[in-house]
Amino acid sequence: MAGFHFKLQKLCVKSINNRIALSFSLLIATIIVFIVAAMGFLFAARFMDQKNILMQEKTTLLTQEVDKKIEIYRNLALSVKSDFVVSQYVNGDQNDFSVLESRLNYLCANTYGVQRMDIVNTEMKVLSSENSVSQGQVLLSVADMDKFIQIGREEWFSAPHNFPSPDKSNDYMRNSNLSYLSTIRNSDNFSVKGYLIINIRRNYLFPSMQSAAQSLFESTYVISKSGDVIYRLGEDNKTLEQESIKFACSGYFTTDRNTIGNYTYYKQTISSYPEWILVGVTSNVMLNKDITQLMSIIAMIGFLGIMTAVMLSRVISKKITQPIDLMKQAMTHFEQGEFPEKIVQTTHDELAYLINGFNHMLDDIEHFVDAIYHEQEEKKKAEVSALKFQLESLRSQINPHFLYNTLNTVSYLALKNGNEEIRALIQSLNLLLRSTLSDQNEFIPIRQEITFLEAYMNIQSYRYEESVQVIYKIDDAVLDCEIPKLILQPLVENAFLHGIYPKGGDGVITVKIVADESSVHVSVQDDGVGIDRETLKNIQSKPRGFNSIGISNVDERLKLYYGADAQLHYESEIGAGTVVHFTIPKPMRGDFDSCIVP
Repeated sequence: MAGFHFKLQKLCVKSINNRIALSFSLLIATIIVFIVAAMGFLFAARFMDQKNILMQEKTTLLTQEVDKKIEIYRNLALSVKSDFVVSQYVNGDQNDFSVLESRLNYLCANTYGVQRMDIVNTEMKVLSSENSVSQGQVLLSVADMDKFIQIGREEWFSAPHNFPSPDKSNDYMRNSNLSYLSTIRNSDNFSVKGYLIINIRRNYLFPSMQSAAQSLFESTYVISKSGDVIYRLGEDNKTLEQESIKFACSGYFTTDRNTIGNYTYYKQTISSYPEWILVGVTSNVMLNKDITQLMSIIAMIGFLGIMTAVMLSRVISKKITQPIDLMKQAMTHFEQGEFPEKIVQTTHDELAYLINGFNHMLDDIEHFVDAIYHEQEEKKKAEVSALKFQLESLRSQINPHFLYNTLNTVSYLALKNGNEEIRALIQSLNLLLRSTLSDQNEFIPIRQEITFLEAYMNIQSYRYEESVQVIYKIDDAVLDCEIPKLILQPLVENAFLHGIYPKGGDGVITVKIVADESSVHVSVQDDGVGIDRETLKNIQSKPRGFNSIGISNVDERLKLYYGADAQLHYESEIGAGTVVHFTIPKPMRGDFDSCIVP
């Protein structure tokens, strides 16, 4: 019971409901975590790929905006070079440079950002008004005209300068102008006839990209292949600038994206002017901001899924283990000495079989308890009867030695006086008294019981003077079998007193003891007046006889020693006689215990 109590406490502390819920939760949580992790990894990789593609596409869009501006100035250059008035001055047909200046101002009037246009002949003379010749010479210098002629390009954007100042600032962001140089050729033989210089405000070349670039990159650069920074948008970070220049000048066969440290660099060549490369720089934190938000959303969905799985697991496990919990409560009540109620079956699975088994067990325990209770009650009654028998025997044990000595003395006097009948009577009484008073053994052989019975009938024949014949039909095989003492004498006494004696004449009492393979059958039959039911009840309830041992005492002792099947059975017919019989197990020789166990 102590071990059961310990197990029950352990079950209460760590119930199967909690274990099932925990197991389901862990299983589902593991699956969800695995799915979320896999989805996060796949989504992150795919998202970053898409993000990079998107960044590259947006970088391309930025370059397209620059392309549009370049095309504007390129178209302006074409219109100027094809203008008839300008061609006259280029061919040397006109010398009034004021007219040329006016014409150039007219042609560029509708183009934003153009500060000045000049025509330069092959002798590097600026063909403009005399008032602006000195400025034109400065423009040739800051626009790197010599380098342009040297490399033989058709068109060229100079490095940033600060015209009309002849000096370039070390801080390129303070150099606010660019110069667009274009070669003027003869339409017939394509020989160089001169050069067109268009001086442009730099901010007018890159205005449309500012808002888009600021939304994408922390810093945006337009870098020439020669390593000059043409334009910058964003913070002044020399490290980012140097890395951007290296990345831009790394060649055509390098990737369009590169991650260095905590920053990722994107580059795209400006298609309309391949000498320029746009480089966008963004921090990995900003780049991963969206993926971080996505991962947070996925993690939140996974967390909600886990919480939902935990709650569902709790509900499902409670529904599954409710019958087990009811059985646990019933066992707790049973342990505390309370008989529990039967459990109502609510499922139709294996637990239903378990519940039915538990309910059947309760029925069996209840029947077992009732059987034990009735058995104890019957045993108590038999023990009380046996005690009554012993008390009745003790009451008759009044100085037996004195009684034996007295009877021996009377027997001696009868022998001395020659009265054999008195002597025989006294010897029978002496023998009968010894069986009742002296021998304390509860069980005696059938042979000895018959001897006591003969002594009793010998006395009765002298007392009542009726001629009563006792016939013994006893198998020799059962003479040594032991039976409870004084079992036959009350039955024979009852047959004599209530069957033969009331008839008022001779009678025959037959004592029959036979045996089969397993049982001994005992019957006492008389040919007396017979007994009705009411008289039989009175005989059983009022013990009589020389030793006050009645029929009811015999019946109770038989049931005590051999069980209910050994009780007395009566068959009687008025005027024909009565038969009292019982059956006991056949004992093994020398082992009486085997015959008293029912």
